[in-house]
Amino acid sequence: MRPCAIGILPPSHSGDLDLLVAAGKAGELGILRASASPGLVKNQIRRMSEPLGTRFGVQVTLRSLEATVAAMESLGNRVDLILISGELSAQELAGCVGTLRRHCTRIFREAVSEDEAEAALKAGVDGVVAKGNEAGGRVGSETLFVLLQRLCSRFPIPVWAFGGIGPHVAAACRAAGAQGIVLQDEVTLAEECWTPEPLRSRLAAMDGTETLCLGESLNYRYRVHRQEGAEWIRELQQMESRGADREIFVRRLEEISETIAEPGLYPMGQGIAFAARLAARHRNLAGILRAYRSQAADNLRLQASHPALVENSDFA
Repeated sequence: MRPCAIGILPPSHSGDLDLLVAAGKAGELGILRASASPGLVKNQIRRMSEPLGTRFGVQVTLRSLEATVAAMESLGNRVDLILISGELSAQELAGCVGTLRRHCTRIFREAVSEDEAEAALKAGVDGVVAKGNEAGGRVGSETLFVLLQRLCSRFPIPVWAFGGIGPHVAAACRAAGAQGIVLQDEVTLAEECWTPEPLRSRLAAMDGTETLCLGESLNYRYRVHRQEGAEWIRELQQMESRGADREIFVRRLEEISETIAEPGLYPMGQGIAFAARLAARHRNLAGILRAYRSQAADNLRLQASHPALVENSDFA
């Protein structure tokens, strides 16, 4: 069984590119979170392409689409992968795919539900990222493994896994059919990821229980750190308890996330529980990635050699 590809998204507090460049140099895929500012995203793409050429990805939302396309056209750049994120209608998604196709080798869609994955397939994407409820930011109701197994069994395109993935879990994702994994909170404390104090010390002490989902009663889930940006969390919780219109709630959440200065909302997933141990044992991103590859390979060999774990056994 071939090993999983690994994509690296920058943690929510960090816009620094060193982590993503380190991912590319280690043979994996750094995925730039595109800004909605044309000048900023142009500079980000230029800085990534200088050491990596086209061997990186860009995460795009509807808000950052125009700036990203303008930057890539101005620079004459193509990238390996573009990851479309956020809530989009079928028409908006199809438009994004058509607009972005000439700028990349592959287009993936971040999907928090089976319905979103199905819409992505119809829109012509090349793969989906199954984002489980454990991840930070916009999530669905299903945990990673429930969603991952459903998508892998149903859809003929590559599926990557995202949300609370430690080294042992990476092997389980591969065994379930995932062709790749996405890490974010798990690499928060790697040497290349600049994190100011006292936030770094607080992150190092976290075990993943410090998060909450906003908007659940409105059928919208957005996982954040429960203490960072407490003022804005209270505002959004009050809107939710009053039964605010879902569209108004989402618009306000996005406004706070994108325009409020520190301390704003801090999207964070339960994968933060792995960050301190990984950083203490392996220090930098290259070391952390080696640990993931090594552990996944060991676990997959064990699975292949153990009769109770092979395909179609009583326990498989």
